[in-house]
Order: sequence, then C-alpha cells, then structure tokens
Amino acid sequence: MSLGTLVSALPKGVTEAVAQAFAQLPHKVVWRFLGERPSSLGNNTLLLDWLPQNDLLGHPKTRAFVAHGGTNGLYEAIYHGVPVLVEQCLEATTLTTKYFLEALRDVLENPSYCHSMQKLFGLHRNTPLSPFASATFWIEYVMRNGVPPAHRSLQHVLVLQPQRGRGGAAHGPQRSLSLGLSLCLQQAVLQELQEEDQAGVKDVNID
Repeated sequence: MSLGTLVSALPKGVTEAVAQAFAQLPHKVVWRFLGERPSSLGNNTLLLDWLPQNDLLGHPKTRAFVAHGGTNGLYEAIYHGVPVLVEQCLEATTLTTKYFLEALRDVLENPSYCHSMQKLFGLHRNTPLSPFASATFWIEYVMRNGVPPAHRSLQHVLVLQPQRGRGGAAHGPQRSLSLGLSLCLQQAVLQELQEEDQAGVKDVNID
C-alpha cells in the first residue's frame, strides 16, 4: 500500500481502520506509512517510510496494490499486471474497517479484477519496440531531424487569457496587457514555425 509522496499522514481513525483490516488478511502487507504507529497493527504488516514500489509490484507473489490512483502507480501496476484498489483516503475520514476489508477481499478473491488487469498488461506490453529501443530511436530521430512543428508540445501555442475582475469583466489596462502579450506570443510562435518550415524546405532543395 502506498498513497504517493504527497500524503504525509492520514487521520488516526483512518490508519486504525486500515491497519485492523490488514491484520485480518492471510497475506503479508507492506505499507508505506508516515506518522504514529497504529495500535491495531497486525504481525503481518510491515511499515516503511519508503519502499521500492516498482520492484514490489514486479514480485511474483504480489496479489494487489492499494493506492491513491496516481498516474505512475497505475502505469506500474498495469505493467506488472497487479490489480489495484484505489482508495481516496485524503477524503475518506469516515472509512471503516468493514468497508475497507470487504473491498480488499473483493479485489483479492474476485478473479475478474486479475483477468482485467492481465488484459491491460498484455495491451500495454504489446509494442513493436522495447522501451529502451524506443527511447534510442526517438533520441536519434531528433538528432537527425530536429523537432518538427508537428511534434511540438501544445504548450507552444497556448495563449494568455485576460484577467477578469469581480464583476466578470476584464480590467482595461490588464486586459490590454494580456491581449497584447497573447498577440506577441502568437506572432513569435508563428514566426518561429515559419522559419523552421523554410529552413526545412531549403535543406530539401539543397540535398
């Protein structure tokens, strides 16, 4: 179980409920935990302030992953085919042992979760190149060709929005400044893209 790096500590009632639920499982539990040690902690649960999450998910005996639903954790679980129980504990101040234990047992004992994750596992790994080979290809691609406009991030074409006052209308000077910056940004981006296109055409003509 890991709730990411942004969760420093959970409410005491939540940690006690989670620890008591873990204690009733016939499995060993590794829990990334910060805060006061729960009094209901079972002998099957190991508390760590840091854990090698990806390595644990890749262990052949890992049965499930309790997480907060972050992108990295979900992708790692899919890569290793491990079912995930997403628990938004930041808002679950009324979480009970019964509810959490039922959810855990459902994920552990219902084969549909494992089958669904295995399907995602197969789709995720069904690629023509390994991650290392893919990274190597794109690095060499950029070295050969630069970054074409079509491959640019969309952040290069974002525009600034005018700041609005309490009444919903933009203030005069602020609105003018924001719109002016937006136009300057648009012109700069368009000019840069045009220069790149012209340079590309010249290179082709020379070759």
